[in-house]
Amino acid sequence: MLVIKDNEIKEEIQVGSGPEYTEVSPDGRYLYVANLWSPIPVVDLRNKTAIKEIDSGETPHGLSFTDDELRLFIVNMESDILSVIDVTKHEIIKTIPVGDRPEYVALTPDERFAFVTNLGAGTVSVVDADSLEVVKEIQGVGDGSHGIAFSADGDLAYISNMFQTILPSLYLK
Repeated sequence: MLVIKDNEIKEEIQVGSGPEYTEVSPDGRYLYVANLWSPIPVVDLRNKTAIKEIDSGETPHGLSFTDDELRLFIVNMESDILSVIDVTKHEIIKTIPVGDRPEYVALTPDERFAFVTNLGAGTVSVVDADSLEVVKEIQGVGDGSHGIAFSADGDLAYISNMFQTILPSLYLK
């Protein structure tokens, strides 16, 4: 992992094998790294060292924090699960089965739901952020569904798809 400041590489942080996605905790203290072939290191950014590793599942990928900084959602592509981490303890509090090859997770603007794009299934799993249960499986977004973003009012979800030239939009209300 490279630390860049003033357009220059300032230092390197050892984070394991295959770092792909990263998220900094909202308080700026910790860096979580989704490594494709190893557990997720929790890096204390004050001293730039990993303080813990979280084995969330096979091939961790997309990550998303809650605004209150208490939970981190992580998809695991080869395990077909969404892991929910208690950020205060850096421990898994729940694993939730989702569709085939989950790629990315994003919370709705009101944080009531976590949407998981399932690359292999061509679906989106909708997880209630309180009960941590899948409440809906949205069909028809196409194989290759990848990233997801929401309109500011939360009425629309936009899903990128690496195998299509269209951008599916989901009306949520």
